[in-house]
Amino acid sequence: MLKDITGTEIPAPERKTIDSEGRIIKEAIRKALRERQGALAELVRAIKEYRKLADQPLTLRDSAYGEAVQKLKHATEKADCLLGP
Repeated sequence: MLKDITGTEIPAPERKTIDSEGRIIKEAIRKALRERQGALAELVRAIKEYRKLADQPLTLRDSAYGEAVQKLKHATEKADCLLGP
């Protein structure tokens, strides 16, 4: 179920016990949450950078604006992938 929701692979425990399975699930959830937190932080940084550059007049925008748009697009796609279908 966790793989279906987050796309996180969970390794099979060497010996099935409730403790070992619990530890594996706990680590998988931590990994999924770290990935989501990273994607969210990247998205917020990209939005802030874009907004700062978007306030400039068109004639003063340089390549930094294009890079900010690309970063925003990449961060949006990454966040969208983590949200799932």
